[in-house]
Amino acid sequence: MAARSAGRNCTTVPAFADTNVIVYAFAKDDAKIAVAEGMLEKQPTISVQVISGTSVELSSAFVSA
Repeated sequence: MAARSAGRNCTTVPAFADTNVIVYAFAKDDAKIAVAEGMLEKQPTISVQVISGTSVELSSAFVSA
């Protein structure tokens, strides 16, 4: 059994995607899109914070476009 940190609950997941991975999936750079899609095909865990951050990033990108 894995050791637990005192006073903390930790969850281990096979893969976790941050905001940049999702934003790169919508990039204009084919290399970034390919890397992001490859990571997202593995169905990583995505937090509510990442979804919120992605929404802000993509909204500001489309507003300034």
